[in-house]
Amino acid sequence: MSTLNELENRNGLFQKQMLITVSHDLKTPLATIVGSLEICNGRGTTLPAEKKDTLLKLALAEAHRLDSFITNLLDIVKLESGMISIRPEYCNLTNHVKEGVRRAGEGNRAID
Repeated sequence: MSTLNELENRNGLFQKQMLITVSHDLKTPLATIVGSLEICNGRGTTLPAEKKDTLLKLALAEAHRLDSFITNLLDIVKLESGMISIRPEYCNLTNHVKEGVRRAGEGNRAID
């Protein structure tokens, strides 16, 4: 019986940690989107066009990131429920790694 309680406790801790992680991963891009749009809206007439364009592009990129994250969460739910299954296949990882490195480099740019 002790082992069952330990498993239930671990599962509860795992679920709490997962919820904390998911909420952070959802709120971070959303905060960027809201902040960028608030700046554009609040200072719309005084903000230089170049900075406004940069903020709008940033908001759009974060919206796409948020959409991708939510899609992944829904796919996990579908996998766990058996609605979809995984079909492993071989692929050349070189292009995927290069794309990941390129995207990581883009994410490190700061707005002046």
